[in-house]
Amino acid sequence: MIESSFTRSFITIGDWRQEGKVRHILFEVIFIAVAAFIARSEDWIDVVIWAEEKTDWLKKFCDLPYGIPSISTFQRVFRAINPKQFEKCFIAWTREISGETSGRHVAVDGKTLRGAKEGANEKSPVHIVSAWCSYNGLSLGGIKTNEKSNEITAIPELLDLLAVDGSIITIDAMGTQTKIAEKIVKDNHADYVFGLKQNQPSMFSDVALATLGVDFEFAKSFEEPEKTNQKALESAMNISSIYAKASSNEDILKALRLAFPDLSFLDLDPQFLQNVEKGHGRIEKRQSILFSAGSWMQRFEEWAGLKSIGVIFNTITNIKTGIQSFDYSFYITTLNDVRSFAHAVRQHWGIEAYHWVLDVSFGEDKSRIRKDNEPQNVAVVRKIVHNLVGVQRTRMADEAGKTYKPSYKSVRFRALLAEKFLEQVMFEHNLK
Repeated sequence: MIESSFTRSFITIGDWRQEGKVRHILFEVIFIAVAAFIARSEDWIDVVIWAEEKTDWLKKFCDLPYGIPSISTFQRVFRAINPKQFEKCFIAWTREISGETSGRHVAVDGKTLRGAKEGANEKSPVHIVSAWCSYNGLSLGGIKTNEKSNEITAIPELLDLLAVDGSIITIDAMGTQTKIAEKIVKDNHADYVFGLKQNQPSMFSDVALATLGVDFEFAKSFEEPEKTNQKALESAMNISSIYAKASSNEDILKALRLAFPDLSFLDLDPQFLQNVEKGHGRIEKRQSILFSAGSWMQRFEEWAGLKSIGVIFNTITNIKTGIQSFDYSFYITTLNDVRSFAHAVRQHWGIEAYHWVLDVSFGEDKSRIRKDNEPQNVAVVRKIVHNLVGVQRTRMADEAGKTYKPSYKSVRFRALLAEKFLEQVMFEHNLK
């Protein structure tokens, strides 16, 4: 077996099987599964067909005393592997190949394995909360929950497994919880950017009133949320329009004071930043505002390290049709620099893109693997393959002078065709 960080990390997985009654070496079963998934396999039928065609190549790295394991052997093994131990091996391996995350952005979000259910009308019992490092495009690890609402308890467990000291951690509104904030700041010595929505009603209402002049709590008492939402949207669009016409922070602040003298955030040391990007047939304009949090907010003292409130106005214009869409979003954060805040919010999309790649390029959502520990363990195999292929994509982009970055699909297709390239993906994967 070739010595590599992959073999060192995963060969340590404990074998629960009774000695003398097994024919296939545990690590070799895992090795074949990973190699086959790199080469575009998506289920155990694919894996066995590929392995039988690549037996000579596999014997360079595996003993295979009884040949290629059967479909049922792969099923039994991955149903029985301890998923927590498998995940810990994955986290340790990823840490070794990617280096430290200190000072870098880490996004946390959940994804349901939609195919892992018994019947068409049932909900999948498998929801995995994952961490993603935008700096190197690698999955850092994940933890299973039974449903999306349990993300609140899963996120602290995941943070305990990861080495994220000094990172900037972004989480959507589901994870905007005081205990998670405390875990990040006090236990991980990291920063956070949390989405703020109406699951934190008092804070959301205070921020909306300070920023847009709209009191959502007052509106609820009259049961007219539709009118309030429309008023908030109109206010946000008006602020965005004035913001866009000014050329400096001082001009923005002066113009907003003239137009909206009663908005209290204007007295809270606001910072402004505007970014415009063009691509994929559209122009996206993001306007960021960051201003001081404080005792003017209800429950301010409950949030560890809280320093600032962030607001993003986002305008997307379809270049072909000219049709525009507009939205706004609120955040709470330990950051006090608008550029760092805007960058973190922008980078959070990476974990959503990662989930999209798992579905489109790796067939995760359509996978019907669903029994015992199998869906969770196969999800780890996909993450291993995603990271291996991701490192190879980065290497190929660097070799091309960053002018071209191949898709996950094309890298896996090349690995299917060329054994030497597959070996490169499998064993040459250190980014440090």
